[in-house]
Amino acid sequence: MLGAGSRAAIVGGEPWDARPRERGSLLPSSGGAITSVGLVVAGQADDATSAPGGPALAASAGPSVAAGSRGALAARAESPIARTAQRAISPPLRDLPVVAQPPTATPEPPERELSLSAGPEHRDAAVQRSLGPNVMPGPLLTWEGVTNNDNWTIAGRSARPPDNTGEMGQNHYVEWVNVLIEIFDRAGTTVSGPVAGNSLFVNLPGTTDVCETTNQGDPLVHYDQLANRWVLSQFAFNVDPTTGAVLPPFHECVAVSTSPDPTGTYCTYSLFVSNTAFNDYPKMGVWPNAYFFSFNMFAGGVTYAGPAAMAVDRADVLSCNATADYVVLDPTNTPALANQPPFLPSDLDGTTEPPAGSPNYFIGLNSSNNGLLLRKFQANFAVAPPTGTLTAPTTIPVTPFDRSFTCSPARECIPQKDTPNKLDVIADRVMMRLAYRNFGTHESLVVNHTVDADTNHAGVRWYELRDPNAATPIVHQQSTFAPDAHNRWMGSAAMDRRGDLAIGYSVSSGTLHPSIRYAGRLAGDPLNNLSQGEAELLAGTFSAPDTAFTGGDPRWGDYTHLVTDPVDDCTFWYINQHQRPEPIGDGSLRRWATRIGSFKFTECQAPTAAVVTGFAARYRLGGATVTWRTAAETDVVGFNLYRARGRGAFVKVNRVLVPAKRAGQARGAAYSFLDRSARRGQLNTYRLQVVGRDGKRSWYGIGTAAGY
Repeated sequence: MLGAGSRAAIVGGEPWDARPRERGSLLPSSGGAITSVGLVVAGQADDATSAPGGPALAASAGPSVAAGSRGALAARAESPIARTAQRAISPPLRDLPVVAQPPTATPEPPERELSLSAGPEHRDAAVQRSLGPNVMPGPLLTWEGVTNNDNWTIAGRSARPPDNTGEMGQNHYVEWVNVLIEIFDRAGTTVSGPVAGNSLFVNLPGTTDVCETTNQGDPLVHYDQLANRWVLSQFAFNVDPTTGAVLPPFHECVAVSTSPDPTGTYCTYSLFVSNTAFNDYPKMGVWPNAYFFSFNMFAGGVTYAGPAAMAVDRADVLSCNATADYVVLDPTNTPALANQPPFLPSDLDGTTEPPAGSPNYFIGLNSSNNGLLLRKFQANFAVAPPTGTLTAPTTIPVTPFDRSFTCSPARECIPQKDTPNKLDVIADRVMMRLAYRNFGTHESLVVNHTVDADTNHAGVRWYELRDPNAATPIVHQQSTFAPDAHNRWMGSAAMDRRGDLAIGYSVSSGTLHPSIRYAGRLAGDPLNNLSQGEAELLAGTFSAPDTAFTGGDPRWGDYTHLVTDPVDDCTFWYINQHQRPEPIGDGSLRRWATRIGSFKFTECQAPTAAVVTGFAARYRLGGATVTWRTAAETDVVGFNLYRARGRGAFVKVNRVLVPAKRAGQARGAAYSFLDRSARRGQLNTYRLQVVGRDGKRSWYGIGTAAGY
């Protein structure tokens, strides 16, 4: 695990948060814990020392699949898939005022149905119908997050549903809902916000960019663990003030923190997606070469046209480059996506990267309700213009399921206590996230979706897939969690570093107010079963009456968010919504609130190989001197140093292992290595590999094209 770090570095007497940067510059970090110790030396003066905590990135995008290869949905050369967005620098988020806005009466656009068949109704033979011994660990900590009353007080409007998303970083938890951002410390104390989401984008070029002038929501929060940076995103469009219809242009707004501190400044980009189809329900995955997105595209903002996939050059945005390259594959330029089911991109967990050149994996449900559709997306930003190729889907057979509910109207399917009104089920898609983890011996993807376990009885169907890049990916385990008469839905799944699996979800029935629970299994438990049982993050005390929603639309979710803690890679953090009894400021009963909490399997322990507390480089005569410091070397035998030039591959610099000076001891030492092959004027990126006594290797940071 990583130790505490130094104070904020200063360049030219001015904090970094106030300074824009270009690719190839050497920049200091802001204060806080030193967590990702990758660094870049880019030909600075002798006294320019890099600070720890820099951003991380695999240097190469990897090969793209040839456009004419069999089974590929590569857009033709004339298809307009390659695009560029201009950068802006936000004010420090901590300095954005929490100022109440006047109330607005802009109508809210309705939720869009996918207009796809629910498929055949299969009897679900994979249902787990009992809890067994309930030994699931209870919450370590919970606190109340943003509420809809906060929306009314600060943003001057209420919103539905919350679309709650959030992740834990080294020192902060960042939450974003429709339509506010709030940042907490590890104890749940607010350190910044709540502020309107679009306030991050106030400095975009021009005066009418929709990312700046609108605050439409569907937010996403991701902590890029390799880079020690925050990635925040939401969609943007205009709304007809009379009808509430969505109007083009349709954009995705992306903000990447300039330091590990989420309360500081962000490099912001407004990514144009379409003029003809609305990019609804965006979802994102962090990957070594790109940030991958999925959208559900609606032609004219009304009719489902199929999914879209987007890849944003991670090097560009982490470098705060003046322009960022990205590629978009949608039903217009990739006709094979027309009317296909929606999908999710894979999202990297842990610090072990996928094998070099691995594609990002996109997974959705097939129309026969007996398989998952796996696609592979290769984005290549090493060529100009960049290219993107999405393979045709491979069907992975699974135990057949049923996602047809008898609901009226629309998706109002989930009963609640003390009211006849029902909640939105969203059973037509896989749910956030598609969590990827490389265990060394195998790669795993975990994902979930809502199914009808018998008769209008919602359960969480979950999967662990292994070796997704193999010719025949393996369904390692699968099950539907429906252990009693309550309904469980709106799930989010993840695995810790040991392979223990957890799923957070909503639970409700005619005898239970909507509540927040989670269930799980240990890595060694019998397959296809959440053997550790179930625990409650928050017991619901109120149900959502029909009057809480415009037009009787019982929105719930539309997604929840479960992740692991980057510090120990064991603790799970989860956010979901619940109902509060009091009306909000506009007099309505849209009284949702969010709850954030954590839990951990005691069997999972943080890695103890070494505590790295510093990593720096400076040019001297004869090369670049790379230094690092440890605070403990409990299980370490030595170190390897890797370097990449420009966007080239990382190669090992040291010929023999650098031996640990305090091997097996709970104290540390200082190290210095002279890389004689480095020269000024070159972009040299370094990362440190720690070799444990058991032979396992841990990466402490990966340099990027404009790191520290």
